[in-house]
Amino acid sequence: MPSSSTFGGVLATLPFETTTTFKGATSSNGTGALETTNHNYDYGSVGQTPRGFPQLKVLDERASVLSTGQQSSTNYFYDTATNRLKGVIRRGYTQAFDEGTGTFSTVERFIGTFYFTSRVCSGGSADPLGRTLEVHGPCLVSSLSSTDCDVGSEAPITQYEYFGSGSGADSYRLNKVHRLISGSSPSS
Repeated sequence: MPSSSTFGGVLATLPFETTTTFKGATSSNGTGALETTNHNYDYGSVGQTPRGFPQLKVLDERASVLSTGQQSSTNYFYDTATNRLKGVIRRGYTQAFDEGTGTFSTVERFIGTFYFTSRVCSGGSADPLGRTLEVHGPCLVSSLSSTDCDVGSEAPITQYEYFGSGSGADSYRLNKVHRLISGSSPSS
């Protein structure tokens, strides 16, 4: 049954949430699951009247296969006023080779993809319709609080170009996609 919560003095019925997914389980309560994923959500449309409370997945978390007792996760970041996805950062573990000692060690790594409504690399104003104009990544980032690829890192960049309003049947539709496969991330 959906839950109810109060937001800014307004009682809202929130949608159902899938909070846990079990893969390879032998029963519906998760017994013997080979993989368990926990899901967390937030609710958008902050500041909109009436507020719609759309469900936005913010976290998928599962046990790491490389680092016992640690979690790997996929973290989703939104503009909760517009419900637009701003970025996805995957946190996990990998093996890094130390040339000095000749051994491998397990290290934490963050990989992000970021979505912008303006052309960050070449400059320009935000899209008036809130469409994604530029995507950075996937790329290595320093933490879950990163808002773009690390400065100076090599990252793929994709730019979207749309037809204008006077283009007949093509008005506002996607016109071109520009991909820079291994360009430097923006300097800001």
